[in-house]
Amino acid sequence: KQPGDTFLIGVDFTNRLIHTGETLSSATVEAIDESDGSSVYGSIVLAPTVVTPKAGVPVTLGTDGSTYRIAVLGTTSLGYKHEKFVRMNLQEF
Repeated sequence: KQPGDTFLIGVDFTNRLIHTGETLSSATVEAIDESDGSSVYGSIVLAPTVVTPKAGVPVTLGTDGSTYRIAVLGTTSLGYKHEKFVRMNLQEF
């Protein structure tokens, strides 16, 4: 993405919900800048929202040339935990 862009990353847990009636009930996010290991959660990557079977992760701004690693941990209605990762590169065009 470009550093000035703001958008929502959709993380789909459909393939992880294997039991009848199972839904995605919550999600948490950890996000780091890969260059120095610092957290960017709360400043660039914001709190997720859940609309089962997906989690939406808002992303805003960022630093040109940075790469962020975003981990989304979804918890199902049956208590199962599933983690998915997104790597986001920022580059001004």
